[in-house]
Amino acid sequence: MKWVAVFLMSICSTLVYADSSLETSTEWLKLFDAKAYRDGRNAASPLLQSQVTEYEWAASVQAVRNPLGTLTARHLIKSTDHHELAAAPDGQYRILTFKSSFENKATAIETVVLSKVNGQWLPAGYFIK
Repeated sequence: MKWVAVFLMSICSTLVYADSSLETSTEWLKLFDAKAYRDGRNAASPLLQSQVTEYEWAASVQAVRNPLGTLTARHLIKSTDHHELAAAPDGQYRILTFKSSFENKATAIETVVLSKVNGQWLPAGYFIK
């Protein structure tokens, strides 16, 4: 019976992320891990790009990420879909929450907001606490 539950969980996980939202999020976070903050902004949705310049984005992400040091672990803990978000036009959004560990911070929560643009998930926001 246990293997059935594991198999079903595996199928559900595959179906949830068949649209590449998890891959998009992790690839985007890898840019931050590599300190390629401006590249992160340039890979983001038009919504995010319209809100902040390359310089402003790089400075703000650098200020919160650099003191943490090197990433040591990152695991998805939650994914939710939304059609409305505060201060954003109605649309398709997915919020992925990761439990992460860094060299100088044992536990952090990273949140990536994705927006569906022309059928593709694009990063639209990043938060860490």
